[in-house]
This record gives sequence, structure tokens and C-alpha cells, in this order.
Amino acid sequence: MSSLRNFIRLMKIQRVLVGYGLVELIDKTGYLKSLKYLFILWPGKVNKKLPLGIRIRKALEELGPIFIKFGQAMSTRRDLLPLEVADELAKLQDQVPPFDYSNVKILIEKSYGKPINNILEIGTYTGYSALCLAEGLSSEGKIITIDKNEELETLQNKYFEKSGFRSKITQFVGNAIEIIPTIDEKFDLVFIDADKSNYINYFHLIIDKMNSGGIILSDNVLWSGKVVEALNPKDTDTKVLLAYNKMMNEDTRIETILLPIRDGLTISRVL
Repeated sequence: MSSLRNFIRLMKIQRVLVGYGLVELIDKTGYLKSLKYLFILWPGKVNKKLPLGIRIRKALEELGPIFIKFGQAMSTRRDLLPLEVADELAKLQDQVPPFDYSNVKILIEKSYGKPINNILEIGTYTGYSALCLAEGLSSEGKIITIDKNEELETLQNKYFEKSGFRSKITQFVGNAIEIIPTIDEKFDLVFIDADKSNYINYFHLIIDKMNSGGIILSDNVLWSGKVVEALNPKDTDTKVLLAYNKMMNEDTRIETILLPIRDGLTISRVL
């Protein structure tokens, strides 16, 4: 069955590449090279006279997230690609058409094996991310969000009331390190986007509150590239993030991948 799925997937890749006038890429890979002729008469996706970079970018967008990630990574390799191609692929960093959220929800629930019922967010800020997370909740689901800045509470409530998700959102204002131990819940998803100096503390507080298969999202883990630069001894946030990234990679209770987009996001699945 897996062989059949792989064959079908390769056929789709070839169809897309031919549709965008990228037959030369098939010739260079050698995979199912002889089958390319099945798609030569397939209607083209774009004007094949368009620049190569545009056609490659559009093909990667159609092929989906994995290929988009590949394009994002390759956009940084200006030593390997023509500049016009690298410039087009760079648009995959922040100009990708939005992926239908209903499809995202289906994929997450399929991977998790059940609906997302309980979410914890550490770092509410204006409430935007809480509302995005609330969209993925089951009909019975709820989200708890914590922020230490009481001055933002009114602004958060303004958006929560307008959203239609007010009844699903519980707000806490205060120190998350003190609040989390008082919450008697098990979580399907936790989003950490607060003070970086406490990321390790937050992880230790929530790991035993996670359901098996649950997801921990950690934002800003590349910290504007500071994690790969010479460390300033006075930079506590970067020092903690370096230790945090190492811990997330080595902790045997989770499996983690790091997405090197924007400021970096780690996705950790609890085993």
C-alpha cells in the first residue's frame, strides 16, 4: 500500500512540474522519467514563458507545505541558485497563500487521534493568537490564556467579545509560574510565547499536564538569529533559549522539530 501511495505521489509531482513547464527538473531527477510523456498534453498552470523562478515558486506552492519549506530553505542558498530564482523563492517566507484552516484542523486531529479540547497559552499579548487557537477547538473545547500585563486585559477582552469565542476563553492575569500549578487540567496543546528567560520553567510546569500525543509549540526559539551568534554574557534570554533548544532536542519524553521560519518555532509531540 505504501508503494502505491508513493507512486501516486510521484505521479502528482510530475503532473505539477510538467504543468508549470518544468520538465527539465524531471529529467535531472530521473524519477519516473519515462512517465513524463503522460503529462505533456496536460493543460499548463501558467504561461510557460514566465520567468523560471515564478514557475518554480508556484509549483512548490501547489505541491504543499513540505515543498514550500524546501523552497524557503533553498531561498537562502544564493550561492547555489540564480539570484532571480532565489528572490522568487524568498517570497515563500511570508507571501504564501493561506492554507485553508479547516484542512489544518482535520490534519491535526487525524495526527492526534481525537479533537483538540484543552489548550493552554502562556503569553496572551493582544489576544490574536488565542483567537487563532480557539478556531481549532472542538465544540466542547476551551482555552486558558495567561499574561502578566494587566494593562492589556481590556484590549484582549474587546477582541474576545467580538470574536464569538468568548465563552471558550478563560483569562488569567499574573505570573504564569505561580498560576500554572493551580490549574487542574490536562492539555492537548500548549503554546509558549512569553518571557524567554522562563521558557525552561514553563516546560517543566506543563510537561506533566500534557495528554499523551499532545503538542507543545514554542515560539521565537531562533531569537532573531542570536542563538547562532557569539553569546553576550549579559544576554539572559538568548542564554536560556540556547539551553531550552538543547533540552527540547534531548528530552526523551518528547519528539521535536524546529521550523526555521521567521523567528523560529519548535513543535514538540509528547510521547
